[in-house]
Amino acid sequence: MKFYSNAFLVFLICFLANGALFAADTPLKGRLSLGYSDTKGNTKESKINFAYGLSETKHDKLKLNYNGLVLYGKANDQKNADKKQFGITSEFKNTENNSYYLSNGYMTDEFAGYDSQVTFGFGYMRYFERCEEKELKVSLGLDFTNEKYTTGKSHDEKWLKAGISAKKILAENIRGFSVIDYSVPSRDSKDNYKVDASIGTLFNVNAKFDMEMKYTVSYRQTPVDGYKRQDNGFYTSLVYKI
Repeated sequence: MKFYSNAFLVFLICFLANGALFAADTPLKGRLSLGYSDTKGNTKESKINFAYGLSETKHDKLKLNYNGLVLYGKANDQKNADKKQFGITSEFKNTENNSYYLSNGYMTDEFAGYDSQVTFGFGYMRYFERCEEKELKVSLGLDFTNEKYTTGKSHDEKWLKAGISAKKILAENIRGFSVIDYSVPSRDSKDNYKVDASIGTLFNVNAKFDMEMKYTVSYRQTPVDGYKRQDNGFYTSLVYKI
C-alpha cells in the first residue's frame, strides 16, 4: 500500500480518537441534499446525486467540516456515472478573521479516469466578511495528492492552491454562493493547472428544507490519458437542514 493510503488511515484513526477525547461545544449541524444532476464532459447523462456538508466546533479554536458527494447514473442497464468524494477539514482559528487549516480527502471517479485520489493539504484562510448575512473568504495552501488511474498508471504531485468563496443573502428567502479554487504544481507549472468552481442559489422553503440550484465546472489542463479536460454539471436538489 502506498504511503498516502497508509497516512490516510492513520489520519482517520487519530481523528476518531480526537473525537472521543473532546466533546463538541456545539452540536453537529449542516445539510443533506438529494437531487437530480445533468452533466457534460466525461459523462453526458442525467443522474441522481447525494451530498452532505456538516460541521461542529470542538472548542473555541477548532472547527471540523465534513463534506461528501455521491453521483450515480445508469442508462440501458449500463452504469454511466459513478463518482464518490469525501473530505474533512480542520480549521484552527487564530484571530476573528484569520485561520489555518488541515484537510484530507478521498475521491474515485471511474468515468474521469480516477481509480482513486488521496489528498492532504494545509494552508491559511482570511475572512474579509464573516456574519450571517454574508461571508467572503480567500485561502492559500499546499496540497499533496496521490492518484491512481484506470489506465493502471499512478502519479504523486504537490499543488499550490488559491481559493475564494462568497455567500450572501440576496433576498428574504434567497441566498447566493460561489467558490473558485485554482491550483498549479509546485514545479513544471507552465503547462499544467486545474480549476474547480461552482455558483448557485438556495431558496428557503421552511425551517427544515431548502431548494438548491448549482452549476459546477471542473477543468484539468492535463487530464488522465484518454479523458476530457472539462466536466460541467447542473444540480437541482432538495436540502434538509440539520
